[in-house]
Amino acid sequence: MKKRLALISLIIFALFSFAYRQTTESKRFDSSNQQSQTISEIKPQSVKAVAFGVSEKVSSFAPASPDEGSTSKKMGRAEAQARAVPNRKPFRKQVEGAIHDSDSAQAKFSDAPMPATSLSFDGLSNNDNAAAYGFRAVPPDTNGDVGPNHYVQSVNILTRVFDKSGNALTPPFKLSSIFSVLGTTCSQRNDGDPIVLY
Repeated sequence: MKKRLALISLIIFALFSFAYRQTTESKRFDSSNQQSQTISEIKPQSVKAVAFGVSEKVSSFAPASPDEGSTSKKMGRAEAQARAVPNRKPFRKQVEGAIHDSDSAQAKFSDAPMPATSLSFDGLSNNDNAAAYGFRAVPPDTNGDVGPNHYVQSVNILTRVFDKSGNALTPPFKLSSIFSVLGTTCSQRNDGDPIVLY
């Protein structure tokens, strides 16, 4: 009898503890909801610029070259660094008698030919990054934008300007070339992947 009474008391205590925890969690959720309302009411702030500067003309930038000590000993032609990928088939397990559920999963092909490109030329490559920085970035993050007269391309941390015919108007230059006149800590770094917006 005493064991039964102790067991019932323990179960009742556990239920009350669970109910109490649920009410405190609910209150905590309500307070976080109030915080999100407060955050949504935050107004824009304006601050003074850290530095101002005007860079020299991009066309007068010197070609990018590796800094002392940054050249990799393994650097070389991409073809020399390439390794063979074994052509092992099948890549996936094949089950005898397996069929597709439906043909709707298959790609649909159009009879209309794809329109030809209006212009195609070789821009910057990962080899240019290797020549300028002493290493390759994998994968190369190519990015560019077209304006009325120019195409500006960036591959990782190297940038170049081309005319609309594909002729290079600048040597490949590091991003720090643009911002070095600011004299701030970050202006000399070549970190990140830029987004080109013309």
